[in-house]
Amino acid sequence: MNTLPNWVTIMSAFISPIVAIVVTYIAIQQYKLQKNKLRLDLFEKRYEIYKNAEIFINQIVVNGCVDSIEMQTFFLNTKDKYFLFGRDVNEYLNELYKNAIKLSELSFELEALPVGKERNEKCENKSKLFTYFCEQRKEIAKNFAKYLIVDK
Repeated sequence: MNTLPNWVTIMSAFISPIVAIVVTYIAIQQYKLQKNKLRLDLFEKRYEIYKNAEIFINQIVVNGCVDSIEMQTFFLNTKDKYFLFGRDVNEYLNELYKNAIKLSELSFELEALPVGKERNEKCENKSKLFTYFCEQRKEIAKNFAKYLIVDK
């Protein structure tokens, strides 16, 4: 008898499991690829908020004060923070915003105050807030670090 039909029968029995293994391998690779793409997309959105916060802090440090346009821009550029970060970064960004409002109010109040005790107190408070923002140039990276690490 002919051996070709036996060989074809044996090969046809192995084809289905081999195809199943290859398809499974491809599916696993696609899953890993999509997972990495999601991680990269999340990183890009988080990094954008980080950069906006860093720019906001630097503007305050360079100018010594903050205006309503800068605060509005910061607020709008960080509004997605609730979906991208944990409570720690959300609270940190809210703290930056609240302190910027205080700094702006103090700057406005100081313009109208004459020299005296009240003005000195407000100047001291403004100085403390300015120092706070200077310190944030170093602290911001620490606050965002765990959300911007991509090495997994």
